[in-house]
Amino acid sequence: MNPNTTSVRAQKIAHWVELHQDELVAFVSKLVAAESPSLAPGAQRAALGILAGELDALGFEVERVPGIDVGDHLLARQGHDLA
Repeated sequence: MNPNTTSVRAQKIAHWVELHQDELVAFVSKLVAAESPSLAPGAQRAALGILAGELDALGFEVERVPGIDVGDHLLARQGHDLA
């Protein structure tokens, strides 16, 4: 990828973020408020649920992968609305 393409892409991303700043701040605030300590797997359900819901709404197939001695992981693939 040449530098000009990268610069244009970065400008487009920055513009999108600027247009959606309030929405992004609300999402991050909701996510930060959800308790999710690494060593308490059960306490991570709320944060994982928020992320899974948002990814699903964006058209991703979301799978929860059980963690070993830690919380679960989310696996998101392009899915039902993006194929």
